[in-house]
Amino acid sequence: MAIIVAQPVNAQIGVDVEPGPTTIYINQQVEFTATANGGTPPYSYQWYTQLWSKDPKAPTTSPEGNLIAVSGANSSRFDFTASSTGIYDISIRVNDSANNSVYDVFQPGGIWVTVLPTQIQSSSTPTNPSTPIVPEFPAIAVLPLFISVFLIAVKLGHRKTSQVKKP
Repeated sequence: MAIIVAQPVNAQIGVDVEPGPTTIYINQQVEFTATANGGTPPYSYQWYTQLWSKDPKAPTTSPEGNLIAVSGANSSRFDFTASSTGIYDISIRVNDSANNSVYDVFQPGGIWVTVLPTQIQSSSTPTNPSTPIVPEFPAIAVLPLFISVFLIAVKLGHRKTSQVKKP
């Protein structure tokens, strides 16, 4: 006589997605990775995108675009690339083999992708849009301005000291 011990199955399914909110430039790619947990493997995936604002500096409280199931984005990995500026929401539906599912819409405070205009190519322009852009401005260019201000200050200071009466 054989005794069969069944392993309990966690019907609760969940998903974690990395990275979190990020900023990219037009036509730059960001890779998202989903890790499903619980439920009954194997899992199936469907990624979605939705435009929330065409202006990356002006978030809105309601979407400007429709929720779009991204064609072919049905694995645990999703590469997002936008061809126009804006703020996009990234979400995913994960199903397990027992027909349990979880649909994560990462809003608010979830996975937002801010897409900025195309960066200007130069030797000092960073490739990461989260890095501040510092314009190339040689310090020697302001030297004449500092000398002029210094000379005016000295002249004004000399004029004031010559006007003071001695007791």
